[in-house]
Amino acid sequence: MSEPPVPAPATNAVAESPSAPSGGPAAPPEPVAPADLAPVPTRRERFAWYAGSMILASVLVTAGLRLESQDLHAPFYYDLDSLLYLPLAKGVVENGTHWHNDRLGAPGVQELYDFPIIDYLHFGLLWLLSRVTPDLLVAYNVYNLLTYPLTVLTGMFVLRWLKLSLPAAAVGGLLYAFLPYHQERYQYHYFLAAYWVVPLSLMPALALCRGEFPLFPLQPDGTRRRTLFSLSALWAVVLGALTASAGAYYAFFACATYAFAGAYASLMFRTWRGALSAAWVIAPVILVGFAYHYPTFVYQYHYGVNPITDRWPEEAETYGLKLAHLILPANDHNLTILSQLRMLYSTPQRPVDGESAGALGVVGGTGLVVLLVMAVLPHRRRWPEGPLVALVLFLVLLATVGGFGSLFNMLVTAQIRAYNRISVFIGFLCLFAVLWWVDRFLLARTSHRGKQLRYPALAALFLIGFLDQTPYSWFKQKVVTVTGQHAERFRTDKQFFQEIEEKAPGARVFCLPYIAFPESPPVQKMQAYEHVRGYLMTDTLTWSFGAVKRREADSWQREVAFEKPNEFLRRIVVRGFDGVFIDGRGYLPRRVEPGKSEPVSVVNPRERIHAIYGDLVKQSTARLPEVVHKDGKQFFLDLRPYRDAYQRVVGAEEFDRQARTERELVVPLWLKGFTVDEPFYGEFLLWGSYNSTLVLVNPTDRTRSIDLTFEIGVDVVGEYGFAFSGRPGLVDGEFSVEKPFEEDSQNRTRHMAPPRTLHAELPPGRTTVRIRCTPPPWFFPGDHRKMCYFIKNFRVVEK
Repeated sequence: MSEPPVPAPATNAVAESPSAPSGGPAAPPEPVAPADLAPVPTRRERFAWYAGSMILASVLVTAGLRLESQDLHAPFYYDLDSLLYLPLAKGVVENGTHWHNDRLGAPGVQELYDFPIIDYLHFGLLWLLSRVTPDLLVAYNVYNLLTYPLTVLTGMFVLRWLKLSLPAAAVGGLLYAFLPYHQERYQYHYFLAAYWVVPLSLMPALALCRGEFPLFPLQPDGTRRRTLFSLSALWAVVLGALTASAGAYYAFFACATYAFAGAYASLMFRTWRGALSAAWVIAPVILVGFAYHYPTFVYQYHYGVNPITDRWPEEAETYGLKLAHLILPANDHNLTILSQLRMLYSTPQRPVDGESAGALGVVGGTGLVVLLVMAVLPHRRRWPEGPLVALVLFLVLLATVGGFGSLFNMLVTAQIRAYNRISVFIGFLCLFAVLWWVDRFLLARTSHRGKQLRYPALAALFLIGFLDQTPYSWFKQKVVTVTGQHAERFRTDKQFFQEIEEKAPGARVFCLPYIAFPESPPVQKMQAYEHVRGYLMTDTLTWSFGAVKRREADSWQREVAFEKPNEFLRRIVVRGFDGVFIDGRGYLPRRVEPGKSEPVSVVNPRERIHAIYGDLVKQSTARLPEVVHKDGKQFFLDLRPYRDAYQRVVGAEEFDRQARTERELVVPLWLKGFTVDEPFYGEFLLWGSYNSTLVLVNPTDRTRSIDLTFEIGVDVVGEYGFAFSGRPGLVDGEFSVEKPFEEDSQNRTRHMAPPRTLHAELPPGRTTVRIRCTPPPWFFPGDHRKMCYFIKNFRVVEK
C-alpha cells in the first residue's frame, strides 16, 4: 500500500484550509498539520518506518503470546464461538464456500442461507493462506496473528493521510493494533478481531468532514465540478466494497458514520454536496452487502423466510456501549490495583453489562475524555478537533445504552444489537486526536533540546500505552498454560474422533443430545457448538449436527431425538445412520422408575442402546462396538451390527418400507411469526404471532390426504379469532378460542382449547399455510414478537 503524498512544510503558523465548495462559505483556517512541520521523508524512510512498525508488532505479539512455546497446529482458543468459526474456515478451505456443507446436517445438507455470514474478505485471505500451508489450523492461527501487523499498516496509512509525522503515525498504528479489544476478541470472535479495515473505512467520513467531496473534486481554479470518474470517487467505491466485505457490524457502523459526516459537512459548508457525497460513499457498502446476501434472498424466496437470527430490540441495551467500559482499565490489567478497579465495576449486580470489551487504554481514553469535554466548552473548534468532537460524540450517542441505537433497534430493525463493538471506531479517532496534539507540540519545539526530546517522548507514549493495553498474562507462563490447555483438549478430541473414523470410515453419525443450530443455549455442561468437533477432526464422516433449525432435517432430528430409545434406534438406522455419538456432558443423571422409559435425549442412552441390541440378538452380554473418549463421558456406538440384526428380524422388504416411510414423512416447518421452544424441559410449545407462516413439505411426487391435529392455548382473558388459509380448498378453517374470566380468577395462567383437526389435500413440494390470530382489543403482546397464542401436540396424520 503506497502512502499518500505529504506536502512540504509550511512556514506560517496557520494555513488556509482547502477551498470551500462553491456556494458555501470559506472553511475556518486550520492549524498547520504535524507532517507539514517535519521534513518530507524519502521513499526509503517511509518504507523503513512502515516495515519496522509491522515487524515490531509481529515481534511483540510473538513474545507476548510466547509463540515459541505454542502449537500452531491447534487453535489458541477452543471453546464457545470459536467452534462456529473453525468449521466455517474448514468449509471455505475444502469446498471453496461456506454456504453449504455436505458433511453436516444429515440426513440433509447444511445450508447457511438462513444464517448469512458475509465476511468474504477474511474468508478469501484464509483461503489464500490455505494454499500456502496444508494445515487448516496453521492458516487459521497465522491469519489471526497477521491481523496485528495488518492493523499497524492500515492505521499508519490513514494517520499519514491525516498528516501525522511518520514516528507519530507508527505509534498510533501500533497502539491501535494492540487495543484491549483485539486481545479480548482474540479467536473467540475471530472475525471481529480482524478490524484492520476500520481505519480505511473511516477515511471517507473524515474527508467529508473536511469538505472533500468525492463526487465534486476541487479543480485548479478553485471550483468544483461533478464527476463520477475522479480518483476520489472511485476510491470511495473501493473503500465501500472493502468495508462491506469485512463483516456486517463494521459495515453498519461505517454507514452510520458516513451519514452523520454527510449531514455535518452539509451544515458546516452549507451545501447539498455533503449529503450527496455521503450517499455516494454509502451506496457501494449497501450494494456489495446486498450482493453478498443475494443467495439468502433467493433461497428464502423459494423456501420461505426462516427468522432464526431474529434479535430483540432490548438486546441493544444488553450489548450496548458504556462510557465506563471505554474509560476504565482493561480486563486483566497489568497493574493489580487497576485490574481490581475494573473488577469492582464489573460485578454481577451491575445492570446491562453484557459485552464489556472495548477499553481504550490510557492514551485513547484520555483522547475520549478531552474530546467530550471540548464538546461542551464554548469555543471555536478547527480541524481536526471540530470533526473529531462531532464524530466521537455521535458514535457515543449512537451506541450507548439507551441511545439512538436503542431507538433504531426498536423502530427499524434489531439485527444490529452489539453496539459495544463500535469502540474500535471511537478508539481510532481518539488515538488520532492525542497523537495530533502530541506530534504537533513536539514538532513545534524548534530548540535543539526540544528536537532531542521528540523520539524519546513518542517512545515513552508508546511504551506506556502498550503496557496499559496488553493483558497481565502476556509475556508470562500463564498465557502458555491457558493456550496449552485449549491445545491439549483439541489434541485429545482429535485422537478420539480420528479413532472413530478409522473404525467406521465414511459413516453417518447421529449426535446426542439434540442441540439446535445455530445460536442455541447450553445443554447442561455442553455449549452450543460442541457437536461440530467431529467434523473438524475427520475427513470422511458425515454428522447430523449443523442442520439449520426449523428446516426439514432439523425438524426430523428434533422429533427423533426425543423418541423412546427403541423407536429412536429404529428410525435413525432405517434413515441411513451408521453410528451414534453421545456426549454425556449434555445429560444429568436421573433415576428412572422400573418399567418406565424416558426419551433418549433425557437420560444418557448409552447403556440402554447396548441393552436394546442385546435383546435384539437374544444375548444379554452382546454389546455394540464403541469408542470411548479419554474423559470417559463421550462415546461413539457403531450401529451397523444393530442395523444388520434388525434387518434380519423384520426382513429386507419391511426394512426398505420403513426407510421409505421415513424419507417421505410430511414435515411441518414453523417459519416466520413463530417462536419454537427448545424441548429440553417441560412442554414443547410453538408460540405464534398475529400473522404466522407454517410450511408443509411433501417430499413425494403424489398428492397426499392428511389431517392436522393440534391444541391451541392462550394466556390472556378474552376471545381470540383464528383463521387457517392456504391454496383454495387446501386448508381452510376459522374458529375462536375464548379464555373465560373465571379461569383467570382461579390463577390458571393458561387456557387450552379442545383438540382440533383440519383436513388438507397436500400436493407435492412445499405448501404455505397462513395462520392469522385476532386477539381481544385489550390484548398487549409485551414484546416485539407479538406472541398471542401457542400450539401444542401438533401432528400430521396421513389418511
